[in-house]
Amino acid sequence: MGIFKRAKDIFTANVNSMLDHAENPEAMINQIVRELEVAISDLKCSCANKVAEKKSLERRIKDLEGEIARWNERAELAINNGKDDLAKEALREKNIASEKNNQLVKDSAKIDVDVDSCKDQVMKLEEKLVEMVNKKKDLLTRAERAEERNYTNTVINKASGVEILEKFSRFESKIERMEAEAEIFGTNSSTQFEDLERDSKVEEELEALKQKLGKGKK
Repeated sequence: MGIFKRAKDIFTANVNSMLDHAENPEAMINQIVRELEVAISDLKCSCANKVAEKKSLERRIKDLEGEIARWNERAELAINNGKDDLAKEALREKNIASEKNNQLVKDSAKIDVDVDSCKDQVMKLEEKLVEMVNKKKDLLTRAERAEERNYTNTVINKASGVEILEKFSRFESKIERMEAEAEIFGTNSSTQFEDLERDSKVEEELEALKQKLGKGKK
């Protein structure tokens, strides 16, 4: 049955692979459960239709059996009245009804096989559904652990990678430049003050010498 094949495909798929690619493992599992529930519902509906078809066939078979009996009685009546032509006609109608009846009996037997198969498939899918629901918590736990391992591995790989070392090296170089700039600016300021102090002392000495030579300010 196409319905059963679709339901079976849900379980022949690799569930772990589906979880690996799912952004939300719980949503994925819930989707699988919903698909199973729909498949089971479709199968039950199919079973119900076949049971109804079986009952309809049984009514038609019963009607044909009555029709066969009536044509047989008419054939006997015609023979008793010496009307062989009517007897032959009655027997022909009886044979037509018998052929129809035989075909319906075969169809009914085939439906019995289909119904039994359908019921068996429903039972198997319901077992799988219960199994999936029971495994849901375990699957979600496994998915969470896998996600945590992936995150840890990512952190470890980054921490041991060249990228982190390069970032640290650039940061260290920046600090060194800041220190050098501070030292340079600090040295320039100190040098300017020292130059001013030296110039002032020179001016004082020059004025003193001019006074001594009588060339100073009066």
